[in-house]
Amino acid sequence: MKQERIPIPEFDGEYVNIYAPQGDVYNGIEINGLVKGNFYKEWITNDFSILKDGDKWHMVGITTPKTTGFVDEFEYNPDTVHGAENQLFHCVAQGDNFSDIFYRESFCECKKILYPDERPNEIAAIWAPHLMKYKDVYNVIYSPCEFRRAVSADFDKWELKPYLFKTEFFAARDPYIYEENGIFYLIYTEDKYLKYRISEDMETWSDEKIMQTMPFEKGSVESPFFMKKDEYYYLFWSIFDGENGCYDNRTFVFASKTIDGFDGKAPLTVLKAHAPEIVRDNDGSYYLLSVFYPGNGISAVKLKWI
Repeated sequence: MKQERIPIPEFDGEYVNIYAPQGDVYNGIEINGLVKGNFYKEWITNDFSILKDGDKWHMVGITTPKTTGFVDEFEYNPDTVHGAENQLFHCVAQGDNFSDIFYRESFCECKKILYPDERPNEIAAIWAPHLMKYKDVYNVIYSPCEFRRAVSADFDKWELKPYLFKTEFFAARDPYIYEENGIFYLIYTEDKYLKYRISEDMETWSDEKIMQTMPFEKGSVESPFFMKKDEYYYLFWSIFDGENGCYDNRTFVFASKTIDGFDGKAPLTVLKAHAPEIVRDNDGSYYLLSVFYPGNGISAVKLKWI
């Protein structure tokens, strides 16, 4: 019997740091020694999302000033490392192709967005945003627990929409939206489970379904990314099991011919990246983006499929 070979992604070159956070005034909640209104030179980044709109590329993602006790991903205080994640960075680069902006610090810092003061009556935490254009405005979908949505025409003034849905598990997080044939699939993590819900209007969502149960005994699923290439769907996610720092650089890659065919699958490969995003360029080339690996900020590397 002849088996079909599934194309596997691997790096085609070296990482390039395309965004490095700059010093800024902190306007979030006062926590872990951080003072609202103070300038902090060092900021660190976490889960993010990228969107091409015309000839502009926008990235938004979690950011926080470097807190006391944080040295790097292996030396940190677990009680404070995520406490001030209550605002998002926004950065922009300009180019028709991703290859045009594939160079060091090509993204320019913009004003941070969605501080708690802009989101009254919400919890302060704003985790793992997903950025998309829908009905001609920018949509940011974010977590935890309540999957919330804010919209803007210009990244300056934001309108809060009713939350999409709420879970009973506080740490349910990391939304990613995949669209196919007018159906939106909102994929998110809940401890050892990768779940999804579907919608046709971004407002009414189905009950949850399990996309995949993590195939390892220890740890949890983080930061899913979902795409289709040729006849295969590809699922990427990072693991957190406490054994490889707080920005674990093990990203597992799975493939299936159907959206609901991932449960029980073994990974195709492991890529060194955290909270991956994949970009397809105009010429068909693919790039993987990673946060805090191999360094702070966002880095990109070209992919090839073998």
